[in-house]
Amino acid sequence: MARTSLGQILMKQWFLRPSLSIETITARHDAIECLNRPENVRTANTMCSNIKGISNVPRTLRLLKAGKAGLNEWQGIVKVSPSHPFRHTWAETT
Repeated sequence: MARTSLGQILMKQWFLRPSLSIETITARHDAIECLNRPENVRTANTMCSNIKGISNVPRTLRLLKAGKAGLNEWQGIVKVSPSHPFRHTWAETT
């Protein structure tokens, strides 16, 4: 089950139009298997909670890559990275 609206849209697309590529299907299965391994569940949950600060991950990454990210995108990135050195400096000034 997807946790975000973008994830739900993607899953719906995958179910309505499944891939015919064995490589794509295998990669998806491998990713799911990796994230569901007992030793990786904690990390997967941490990743999910960390990206909650970004409302639209693909859009944010596109803007960052193009050099057009605004304050909202950078704030989302800072919230995601708890160990980033700017996080503490920025959090103290706001």
